[in-house]
Amino acid sequence: FSEGLLGIEHYLMAATSLRPLIDEAQDMDEITRLFSQQKLAMRPNPHSVKILRTMIKDPNPEIALYAAEGLNTIENSFLTKIEKIKKKLEKATNNIFIYHYLLGLLYTQFAALLESQKLIQKFYIKQAIENLVKAYTLRPKNKRIKIALAESYLLDENYEYALSLYAYCYSIQYKPVYCLLKMVQCHYNLKHYDRIKTIASIISQYDISDIEYAEVLIYQWIL
Repeated sequence: FSEGLLGIEHYLMAATSLRPLIDEAQDMDEITRLFSQQKLAMRPNPHSVKILRTMIKDPNPEIALYAAEGLNTIENSFLTKIEKIKKKLEKATNNIFIYHYLLGLLYTQFAALLESQKLIQKFYIKQAIENLVKAYTLRPKNKRIKIALAESYLLDENYEYALSLYAYCYSIQYKPVYCLLKMVQCHYNLKHYDRIKTIASIISQYDISDIEYAEVLIYQWIL
């Protein structure tokens, strides 16, 4: 079994078997299995965070404490990685753009987990954009940096900027299906519904069976 981009928690959230995890007191062994501290540190995702934030309100103090520790583990894992990259950046004499790019990625990923903490999220989004803009200035033709910058603008709800970057990457056929799906998301938020229909017809020409979250985005933004 291999977890996809969304992480197993996304599919567990949709299953009836997970409802008691959110609504009722649970077996601590089962919670520990689903949300091991090592897994949270290695592969944190918004779905894990959402569940943990619900669990922290559990009347069982053991479960609430475990959830709090899980959230703390996620935060510390990101902050530790960020500090390591910042120290390397301070000493770097070449390939500086790589460190700004990595910092931008980490800040964006961390910010994505802070949906319920808007002020803190905005701070990290700003840090992400600043670092990615620096990387982009140093390597304006780098496709990975363009995509990462688009992600940070999308998270910042700057849909026009994000759309322009996704559109460019699609025009050079870099991750075309992914870019089309993200363009749909931007157009949806900009209320460009006719353009969504156009992109949907383009997407239908691709084999999207291997795009792990294509179905989720298509149903959410197109249908």
